[in-house]
Amino acid sequence: MKIALFCLAAIGFAAVTDAAWQDGSNGKVMWDSNCDFAGHDLAPVGAPSNLCGNICVDNTGCTHWAWNDYQGGTCWLKTGSSNSRINAQGVGCGYVKGRFTPDGSGGQGIGRLFDRRAFDSAFPEHIPFYNYDALVQAASAFPKFANSGNTDNDKREVAAFLAQTAHESDKFRAVDEYHPPHRYCDPTWVPCADGRDYHGRGPIQLSWNYNYKAAGNYLGIDLWSNPDAVGRDSVVAWKTGLWYWMTPQGAQNKIIHDVINAWDGFAQSTDIINGALECRGGPSAGNQRQRIEYYKNMCNILGIAPGAKLEC
Repeated sequence: MKIALFCLAAIGFAAVTDAAWQDGSNGKVMWDSNCDFAGHDLAPVGAPSNLCGNICVDNTGCTHWAWNDYQGGTCWLKTGSSNSRINAQGVGCGYVKGRFTPDGSGGQGIGRLFDRRAFDSAFPEHIPFYNYDALVQAASAFPKFANSGNTDNDKREVAAFLAQTAHESDKFRAVDEYHPPHRYCDPTWVPCADGRDYHGRGPIQLSWNYNYKAAGNYLGIDLWSNPDAVGRDSVVAWKTGLWYWMTPQGAQNKIIHDVINAWDGFAQSTDIINGALECRGGPSAGNQRQRIEYYKNMCNILGIAPGAKLEC
């Protein structure tokens, strides 16, 4: 929060280690007075301090915030992980439970199940664009992802997500689709922006104009007129993969997150992603076999059973 830090410069601040967090927003957030979080700014919102928690909760990208009296009162929404809170007189701060911890660790979801070393070991050929820190930051915007409280189920979801996205992105080596055959424009329901193409990008290889529009609307980012953002910003790229995972998709309009721990959950996830070509003896059945091998490997790394039915 560049302006806020400028305003605080005359006050000064120092690291603190003992925080008396208080519940707020009907138990959805924790907050305190005379504290700040530096950096990781998402957006400023003019509002009194008692509304910052509700504003952050309602913004899926917001994980924590700080407040000061800039322009009569401003909530400085922030995203991802951060350094520890700092002492700042006259300033308030807080965080959304389940999306952020004040020591900057992320604390829940994928961050507690699968660390950077494990990611780099599982995908030794991954390019820097697909880095672990960006994944954890993106996942903080989806607090229900791999965060049910059942460790085995959460590990199974992480294994499935990484297996499916590793397949789609060629083991996290492809940012853009290899040799796209056309611009993926279907104006039936959503028009296409002039001069833009909507080929596969990111870990899930987000494709088609209507998907860029829907993902952008959900994430609060204009991906319809700027689809290249998915290929330029690692956090945005991971967020599109998680958006696909956490929202209704496919011919049956199912949410992968909701079915992944069913007895045939991984099979259902493949069916949702590319069932017409890979399931029920489709012409690309070989791709399904690769997805399964990736998934088995991830389950082995995480120390869990893969489930009863993997083929769709």
